[in-house]
Amino acid sequence: LAVWSPDGRYLLTRNDNMPCVLWVWDVTDALGLCALLVHVSPVRSAQWCPSSSDIHGPQLAIVKGGQRFFVWTPSAPPCWYDVPSASQGFEAIRVRWAPDGDD
Repeated sequence: LAVWSPDGRYLLTRNDNMPCVLWVWDVTDALGLCALLVHVSPVRSAQWCPSSSDIHGPQLAIVKGGQRFFVWTPSAPPCWYDVPSASQGFEAIRVRWAPDGDD
């Protein structure tokens, strides 16, 4: 997995041999590791928001299956959001943003 942020500054990578780890590289001046996002279970999907926020910069949404999705930005701590209960038959398995990046 290798996905560029919409502004071209960050590159998200995941090695299939380490499916629980995401690397976020900052490629503006020199290629350097910006963040290492380590999860307990394998990441199923990760996608940058197509529009960048001026306040927080690019937003990266991550899902691993189950009842939560995670959001990472370069300027804020990672956070998570709960999705409807799995007993209702819903499980987050793929990230897909609206084309304009709105909620």
